[in-house]
Amino acid sequence: MNEALNVFNEPLMVCGTSPMTGVYRDGCCNTGANDKGTHTVCAVVTNAFLQFSKSKGNDLTRDYPPTNFKGLIEGDKWCLCVSRWIEAYQAGVAPPIILKATHIKTLEYISLEELSKFEHTALTSMGWTEFNHKMLKNLMKTALGRLRIVAFLEGCSYLLLGLTMVLKYKFSMPQPNYIVGMAHGILFVLYIFLLLQVSFLNRWNIFKTFMAFLASLIPFGTFYADKVLFRKFI
Repeated sequence: MNEALNVFNEPLMVCGTSPMTGVYRDGCCNTGANDKGTHTVCAVVTNAFLQFSKSKGNDLTRDYPPTNFKGLIEGDKWCLCVSRWIEAYQAGVAPPIILKATHIKTLEYISLEELSKFEHTALTSMGWTEFNHKMLKNLMKTALGRLRIVAFLEGCSYLLLGLTMVLKYKFSMPQPNYIVGMAHGILFVLYIFLLLQVSFLNRWNIFKTFMAFLASLIPFGTFYADKVLFRKFI
């Protein structure tokens, strides 16, 4: 049997093992004569795509006990039918893809140039110092990504709040503290809203949700939450 190749004509990488994906349930987006759907695109599914797929009659969020399939949630890596991904692409809801885990057969249906526009950036191994425009776009595509952005900003606002407290009480300059305090309050409310949304969409238990909430009450706690709670779900 020939070695499977990705869109770069290199050995095909594993797409995902939790949940176990692939038409052959080997974690890779391999294909063959009996793969009628051509499940060759390694995608990182988003809620927008999952809803789109459901509207097309394929509800990937639903459990299917006979095959031990647990419904997908946002952030799961899954081998999609290339035709479904193209449909989502045309509808403006295409999920990001992992090119090195996407089978070369995909290029028979869509160009590498177009696929590259949706390349997924592995944010788990990157710190905020490496933050750039492409990462920001990827984060904004998901509820969890938006929560991470607000968590970062909320943590920064705690630092600014402390600095403006010095200005207020030591130098009699209350205005900066008032402005930062207002911004901090808005970020806190937005953080709680996004936390509840992510908790619902990703089926978090009460303890995990409470810990993420508690982090928002502790100075710089949201930085810790991002590292320990949020990144592992990307």
